[in-house]
Amino acid sequence: MLFIPLFFRGAASVIVSIVFLTSIVQSGLPFQVFPQALTINGFTGAVMGATFGPAIVGEFLRHTMAKNASLLGSVVTDFNPDTAHVPVHEMFGLVQTQALVVSMKEIFGWLLIVALLSLLIVLLSYSLLRPNTIFPKWKTVRRVLRHVARMAPIRGTARG
Repeated sequence: MLFIPLFFRGAASVIVSIVFLTSIVQSGLPFQVFPQALTINGFTGAVMGATFGPAIVGEFLRHTMAKNASLLGSVVTDFNPDTAHVPVHEMFGLVQTQALVVSMKEIFGWLLIVALLSLLIVLLSYSLLRPNTIFPKWKTVRRVLRHVARMAPIRGTARG
């Protein structure tokens, strides 16, 4: 049942890469700076996305799993007459399985909330309402990148 979230994670990774490369091309960067931009894109996609994200989600799963297992396991005690004839290892396996399912639902719920809040921030930043600008306008980004691109060749020469 994990193929749907994994599919959407892979699709999001491809979409982020395409948007980043498209914004690089449209920003008017000269060809000399383009390899550095591709390196940054590769670093963020391969290193940050493939290692940092699963590490954070894995750590969150470990803590959430322990919390949910203790909450679900508190019902299964020696005082419960319904569980008196069930072997302990079977009860432990059922509690762990149920805790894993609940933990995964909780983590995907939190990730969905973060994704929706991020989408809301992006939509508000590009709307006409712009009460507090969160992201700079594309015109400002292009102006800064052109200034950096013009200054880059001067620094590397003997004149600078």
